[in-house]
Amino acid sequence: MLLNIIHPYVFKLIGDTLNIGPIEEFVDRDTKVKTLVEKVQKSGGKVLLHNYSDGNLIREVMHKSAFYEDPLFSFLFEEDIEKVTTTPYGVPILDKKPANIKENDWNVLLGIYTKHSELRIKTEGHETIAFIGGALERCLANAAIYFAKNYRTNGQKIFYVPELCVSFGEKGEALVKLAENGIETMKYEDALHLN
Repeated sequence: MLLNIIHPYVFKLIGDTLNIGPIEEFVDRDTKVKTLVEKVQKSGGKVLLHNYSDGNLIREVMHKSAFYEDPLFSFLFEEDIEKVTTTPYGVPILDKKPANIKENDWNVLLGIYTKHSELRIKTEGHETIAFIGGALERCLANAAIYFAKNYRTNGQKIFYVPELCVSFGEKGEALVKLAENGIETMKYEDALHLN
């Protein structure tokens, strides 16, 4: 199984406020995230962390610092967790420079974001693909749908675990689009039993 954690900083948000360390009201969810990550690793699966970047280095440092004091998220700093950086929309950048972007600007983007082909390589070889993180109605839905449209192979099962996703608004339209693209929901308990 490939477990994609989309923009994990959302686990530390209450509204628009980024919280440092454990958040009491989310300890149950965060414990489940940690348990699922450990289960995937122990069963020989892969965890792929999709870091968020909007080009603001200070914001990115703040996002990471929110986890330093939270032992439930210590896995984020482990060497065996593979990391990519996706756009604020949850998707990689194109392989080829778009015509309307200047060469210097494109080089800056290449230094920040994972390209389409790089993400393809990092996601290959798994029959089951799972998505957690957030925001469910934005980045997570975009990432999962992008995967389904661009990387899915025959027989591959793609799902997300709603109770391990963060949502900030109306998610009805996103849920419809996920379903239309063959991305299923799965209960946390069922996800624990996948290989």
